[in-house]
Amino acid sequence: TLSPEFIPAADAVTQGFVTLQLTVYPTNHNTCDQSSGLCCGVATDTVRVNILEQPVIVIPSDQTICQTDSFTIFNDQVQIENIPTYTVQWIHDGAGTLTNSDTLIPSYTPTVSETGDVTLTMSITPENPNVCTGLDPVERSLVLTIEPLPVVYAGDDITLCEGESYTTLSADVDFTTDYEWSHDGFGSFTPNNSSENVTYTPNDQDYIRGYVVLTLTATPEG
Repeated sequence: TLSPEFIPAADAVTQGFVTLQLTVYPTNHNTCDQSSGLCCGVATDTVRVNILEQPVIVIPSDQTICQTDSFTIFNDQVQIENIPTYTVQWIHDGAGTLTNSDTLIPSYTPTVSETGDVTLTMSITPENPNVCTGLDPVERSLVLTIEPLPVVYAGDDITLCEGESYTTLSADVDFTTDYEWSHDGFGSFTPNNSSENVTYTPNDQDYIRGYVVLTLTATPEG
């Protein structure tokens, strides 16, 4: 056939080119006799096929940070191969600020109240495009999830009579399951100090002192 399909092997890709040869024989090639005076010649022609490796563009996978934290991509987290020269541009759909947006090491700083998902998109534009890179910019995106900081409410200040205990029924913790109670007194918590609603039983020394401070501390998960 005059339209064969050529699939280059790995060594051809490494070499960077391959030469294809087309040979055309006369219809009487097998029986042709040079002394008969008939045309017995064979025609050949070659074509060189240059083989370029496909571009490789890798950026980090989706990431998660805490509210008010910044996020930076480092050089060793980005892989760009087989595009000799190019320009870089990062964009985002968040409310924060993106610095170094024309480099491989951008930093995204959320606003103070920003939470949820932000998409960061890197666009690579080849300066000398070829059949593999194409003319259009190549884009890669990652989703940056901004987890809200924990919100805690220990309850209102209260007054107890001697002999009474206090249960933190109005306490509330949002956006984390990692929290614990502590106190500066001499009593104890039941059933433990890691429940949202605990009971504090004062000690005699607490009554002598006249007060105790119960503190609910929450820590971001992860």
